[in-house]
Amino acid sequence: LETGTARGFSSICMSKAIIDHNVKGKIITVDVIGHDEKIYWNCFRDEQGKITRSELIKEWDNELDNIIFLKGRTSVILKTLGLNRINFAFLDSQHDRISVQEEFTYVSNRQKKSDVIFFDDVTPYKYKEVYKFVNEIKDSKKYSVELISISDERGYAIATKN
Repeated sequence: LETGTARGFSSICMSKAIIDHNVKGKIITVDVIGHDEKIYWNCFRDEQGKITRSELIKEWDNELDNIIFLKGRTSVILKTLGLNRINFAFLDSQHDRISVQEEFTYVSNRQKKSDVIFFDDVTPYKYKEVYKFVNEIKDSKKYSVELISISDERGYAIATKN
C-alpha cells in the first residue's frame, strides 16, 4: 500500500522489487491527483506541457501490471479497500499528525510480525508532527523503528512490526 502516489516512482520501484524477487503481490497507491489528470509534474517532462501520470510512467509496462492507482483522499479511500493484510506500506500523503496516525492505524491493524511501514518526510524541523508521531511509535515498542536522516530537509523511518 502506498499513500501519496505523486509521479508514481515509488510504486514503480515496489513493483520492480516484486518482479525481481518473483513474489506475487499488488501495489495499491492512493493520491488526490488522478492517474489520467493532465498537470505539470515539476520534472523534465514539463517542457512537453501538461501530461498525465499515465503518460509520465508509460515506459514501465511490466511494473505497471502490478499497480492499482486510486484517486481520492486516503481518509476516505482506506475505508473502502477491504484489505486483510498489508505486508509493506509506504506512507507519504498528508504531513500532519491526524493523517499519518490514521494511515498508520489502518496499516498496523492489517500487519503481522516482521511486516514493514516506510515513513517518508520524518524530519524534525520540517514535519514536526510526523517526526513526533513516528517517535511515539518507536517508544511504544510495537514496532522496531529505524530513523534515517539524510539532511535537515530529508528524513525517513522504517518500522518493522514486533
